[in-house]
Amino acid sequence: MRPRLDTPTLALALCLALLRCSSDAPSVAGTGSEVECRSAVSGVVVHADGQPAGYATVRVRPDDFLSAPLFGDSLWEQWQAADTVTDDSGRYCLCVPASGRVYVEALVGTDSGALVKHTLTADTGTALLPAAGLAPTGAIAGRLHLPITDDSARCKLLVYGLDRQVLADIDHAFRIDGLAQGAYRIVLFFDGRIPLIVHYPDSVVVRADSVADIGTVTVPLVSVFTGCRSYECDSAAVRAILDSNGLAATPVSAVTQRDSVTGRIVSLVLDSLSIGTLTANIGSLAGLHVLSLAGNDLWALPAEIGYCHALRTLILDGNRLGSLPAHVLYLDSLSVLSARANALTSVPDGLGRLPLSVLRLDHNSLGSLPGDIVRLGSLTDLSLDYNRLTALPQDIAAWADSLDPGWRDTQWPY
Repeated sequence: MRPRLDTPTLALALCLALLRCSSDAPSVAGTGSEVECRSAVSGVVVHADGQPAGYATVRVRPDDFLSAPLFGDSLWEQWQAADTVTDDSGRYCLCVPASGRVYVEALVGTDSGALVKHTLTADTGTALLPAAGLAPTGAIAGRLHLPITDDSARCKLLVYGLDRQVLADIDHAFRIDGLAQGAYRIVLFFDGRIPLIVHYPDSVVVRADSVADIGTVTVPLVSVFTGCRSYECDSAAVRAILDSNGLAATPVSAVTQRDSVTGRIVSLVLDSLSIGTLTANIGSLAGLHVLSLAGNDLWALPAEIGYCHALRTLILDGNRLGSLPAHVLYLDSLSVLSARANALTSVPDGLGRLPLSVLRLDHNSLGSLPGDIVRLGSLTDLSLDYNRLTALPQDIAAWADSLDPGWRDTQWPY
């Protein structure tokens, strides 16, 4: 039978006997570099019966750590390099690359774990932590609801303070197992053409041998994309769009209007300038209210247009667009949408959720309309003439009659 530990006594002597962790700042081999041990944490891991947990995996991470370099700090690899296992007496000592609040996670396989939270200061030296008592692990589960369909998207669940992430399934359901008892903050990362990040608003409490089901989480129409916050940035974005279309001689001031108070660009009018490509820079114009691209040679719109959350008027008349991208559904301030005289064969499902008052789709090749279009309760100006709308469902046709009398008479074949 294994001897019962006097855990406080053993832990006090830990850093004198284990892994060279001490106040004179030793180093631990890292991935491609040496990790400086600015401070350290030491302790002991025990089973539920008080017996030592030998060879348990122990990790230390800052409480704002996320298991992806995209989100991690400059010490991301160094935190990973500090991982260790307990000795046969359940003891551990970990070098910590930086001070601050940390999570110390101990695991035996995926079925048993413990979590200790502690705050380290710059002069902590070696911190002696409470004994980590192992208990059966639990899980966090839920489902992500997306406002648009994006077949390229994958959703990940990441847990603050842990080096763990899990990929949601094809139905956007997720579950992350092997979590020690404790309260966790989680992030849902939607990695589509427009990446979205959802910080779950509440801590999720995980209990031993149980699943914390957080239900369905709806993605708000916000993203990790950082838009411009100054006129200088706005101007640079417009300059890039002009230059990419051979308009280096056109001054930014000739195609923009600025807000009289903030100085930000709120209107961008690029009509009849032979624009063939709207570059991703358009997504930087976070304060843009009006975007007019009439009379150009656009075949498609970039996904980044979905970042223009303040956009109220979008004019696309007289281009070569075959469809409107689903990303226009992110324009949740949009009041006017005009796409006359293009080559549209479809508009995206979900259009009915926008606060449109004007929708002009005449002179296209539309053969159908999304079912939820009848939900455009604020719409007062609708134009559907000269399309191929000869077989609309009765409810949509009646709705169109109320807003655009005579539209039936102009459908192809005329």
